[in-house]
Amino acid sequence: MSALNLLVLLATLFLVSAGWVLADNLEKTPVDELRERGFQVTDGCVNHKHGDQWASTTKGLNCACSRGRSLCYPVTCLPDTRLAVFKGRWDCVFDDDDEYDKHSADPLPDPKAGLTQETRMDAQHTKTGNASPRTGITGLDVFSALFAVVGDIADNFDQTEAQLQEIKDKLEELDQQINQLSSQISNLHAAVEAGNQWVAGVILYGRYEQRLRFLLHYLNARLSVDDNGQFQPDSRAQEWADEVLGLSSDGVEEILFHLHDMMMGTSGLFGGRSLFLIYEARMEAASNRYWNQVHDFLEYVVSLEVSGYAAKRTALHIKGRSSKTADILDVGRERIRQQGAYLDPFVKEWPTGTYGLPMTNTGCPAFADVTWHEGQRFQDQDGASLSSWSSGLHFPSNTYYGGHMIQKFCMKTFSYEGSGNWPRGSYCIFQKWSCPSGFQTGSVYWDDEDNGNDNTVSGSYPDGVYNTNTRIYFCCRSDGNRRTPILLPSRRPFYLFRQSSYGCQEVLNMRVTEEYYLWDDENSYNDDTNWGSHPYDSGDGRNHKLWYCYYQPN
Repeated sequence: MSALNLLVLLATLFLVSAGWVLADNLEKTPVDELRERGFQVTDGCVNHKHGDQWASTTKGLNCACSRGRSLCYPVTCLPDTRLAVFKGRWDCVFDDDDEYDKHSADPLPDPKAGLTQETRMDAQHTKTGNASPRTGITGLDVFSALFAVVGDIADNFDQTEAQLQEIKDKLEELDQQINQLSSQISNLHAAVEAGNQWVAGVILYGRYEQRLRFLLHYLNARLSVDDNGQFQPDSRAQEWADEVLGLSSDGVEEILFHLHDMMMGTSGLFGGRSLFLIYEARMEAASNRYWNQVHDFLEYVVSLEVSGYAAKRTALHIKGRSSKTADILDVGRERIRQQGAYLDPFVKEWPTGTYGLPMTNTGCPAFADVTWHEGQRFQDQDGASLSSWSSGLHFPSNTYYGGHMIQKFCMKTFSYEGSGNWPRGSYCIFQKWSCPSGFQTGSVYWDDEDNGNDNTVSGSYPDGVYNTNTRIYFCCRSDGNRRTPILLPSRRPFYLFRQSSYGCQEVLNMRVTEEYYLWDDENSYNDDTNWGSHPYDSGDGRNHKLWYCYYQPN
């Protein structure tokens, strides 16, 4: 069994029980704090501008320019690896490894382009402690099966050779998946690094990622497990364990502590925001690729963290301190749980089923593991043009004017997409084929303009009757307190319909604004009606006045 596979197997011991199968302004960041985090800080960025990152002419020193200051950190290698410039920065390379093919190494830095004053910094001892937990929704359903492929093998650790080989095969498959994730998010890494204002945080995360991957790869490439369950060669194993357990900024404990702070938004970097939000801002929120990017990034970072805890556990075993490993896994479980609770609102999926929502002026809601299909209904209103609407209405532009109104729809037509059911509450949505569990059906009938009627419908639209008049079916529920916030995807604005006269349903992490639109329906022999369970209508019986609840992220 390879050493890295053994390490990942150890990670599952706390992964399964954790439920994750799977600077503010930088000018204000004190120099002492940056040095405590392992940076060498000097004034000036000769030949470089804010946001640039480069391999220094001082061998093994990577640097970045942050608002007129150079932030540099050293890269230290273990025996049988060497320093080389790889993908634009100093790294520890393995000449016999395809991942670090010596032919792909970059040329050495030009001394003329370097800083005028560069010295190797000493690793700093950073004070550690437990990060403060944040309250939130427990669990992160989207990753509940992330590492299900190895969830059933933890009990087989000391079993027969055949079972160990089966475990090895599964873990090698997982190892390949982690490497593939690194490749899949490479463009996202580049987008974040390109001129990001939070340079200190970005380069610090890059350093942690680089160090963890090197230590893990060294374990796999240079160490093996003998028949007695010991790592060989012993001298290399001891040096590796010393690096893992070191108290410097390169030690795994320091890395894991600060990675956790970054993910929780408590690091003092990124303006008090989570590392995830920095990366999420560069994702394609209006694209159906968005959810894959979210999944890949979080899966990658959490996999690094999990492997880091397992590396520390393995190093303690090498040093004969196995009695300390339970504490390490307990810390790992708790930190992963905290991150899951904190991130859950950001990665919430839309519920399963088929339904629709009104489109806002920013388009359809976030593509949170669903595909939205757009459509519209053009309604010809009475020529008197007495329609009206609330100030600051968030309908798409050019959809309400004169004697016309265009309802634009965002329709979810694949029932299997998404996760879970709609929560209890007081709100309405558009019906598509059948109402999701917990909703009751109803409809609104508009008696549109009779003379010269130009009604049209196109794209994907709710159930209804669309001719010279309009009937649209809705799904409504009133089985919960509107003041009890419900959890829905909160990364982009969206509309729900108000269900009652009491007000809009509250949604976690969203600010709600009540809006209305009053239709000017046919004046002669008006047949406007409502049936069943429908959105709140405060019209006069001859002109519908429907109320919308507009939600935008806090």
